[in-house]
Amino acid sequence: MNLKSTLGDFLDQTIYAWNCGNSSFSISEVFELLLQSGCDYFELMSSFSRLTSYSDEDLVMFVRYVPYVRPLLDLNIPTIHSMIPRWTATKYHTAPIQEVLVDIQRKILRQMPCVSVYNSNLNPRNLKSPNDPYMLLVTKEKSVFLDINRRRAFQYENKWRRTKL
Repeated sequence: MNLKSTLGDFLDQTIYAWNCGNSSFSISEVFELLLQSGCDYFELMSSFSRLTSYSDEDLVMFVRYVPYVRPLLDLNIPTIHSMIPRWTATKYHTAPIQEVLVDIQRKILRQMPCVSVYNSNLNPRNLKSPNDPYMLLVTKEKSVFLDINRRRAFQYENKWRRTKL
């Protein structure tokens, strides 16, 4: 890398270092710095979805800066499925769609704090193949589901409360 490298190149190298355990930078600090510098939330989340692990601090930071959300009032399987408009039948998806839907529902209902990433077609042999990454961010207070490519966020307030916008 040199000073003419792009910010995307820097972030790719930093994410690689984090995944290898070779970085002293805090994920949440870099995320907040990039946001405050004018970077787009969903573009950043596309990159940060490639991390292999997240801290509680990262989770809080990701939820804090979600730019806009749509309320998610029901947690039945068809409602959750409507947040995922594209799921491929290839072997490169995270899991069959039914398993993903049940996993999302279970994590939200149990209020299990987590960052979960779901990929519709993460093909390591063809990086140009279309993939839709989705992220589930669950805290004790609320759950946010991100459709990164379509720039949509759905929020469900835990404890069966309706979302207040």
